[in-house]
Amino acid sequence: MRAERRELWDEIRHIDPGNEPWLLGGDFNTILGAHERKGGAAPKIRTMEDFSDMLIDCGLQDAGFEGAQFTWSRNRLWQQLDRFLYSHTWLHSFPLTRIQHLTINVSDHCPLLLTASDENKKGPTLFRFQNMWTKHHDFRNCVTTSW
Repeated sequence: MRAERRELWDEIRHIDPGNEPWLLGGDFNTILGAHERKGGAAPKIRTMEDFSDMLIDCGLQDAGFEGAQFTWSRNRLWQQLDRFLYSHTWLHSFPLTRIQHLTINVSDHCPLLLTASDENKKGPTLFRFQNMWTKHHDFRNCVTTSW
């Protein structure tokens, strides 16, 4: 099982998106740390390290989430197997990326909802004025030509 995952991690390492935004999501069938597992036997450290190494090698990071902590469960074992990973260029292009863990309904995996936007939804910007500029020799001319 570990050998098969390592093959997948190597395949992912060979993907070269260049400077394009990169998002990768789904059931990775492994966890990044013991905090992503509840119940069952202790997680295999080498398997977690293999996954973590692939993320580092590819410049990917976990996108985080809102909602229930675990995305998969069976027989008193809960794990976060499903996730989205993204590159720095993804976050720069889509700063309002949001992942939600929805309620498990039919499958033993919970569905993930990805919402991504490049719109900046900030409120109005503040106007700041420093009185010292009124004393500049070219102040009136600058204001007149700008407005």
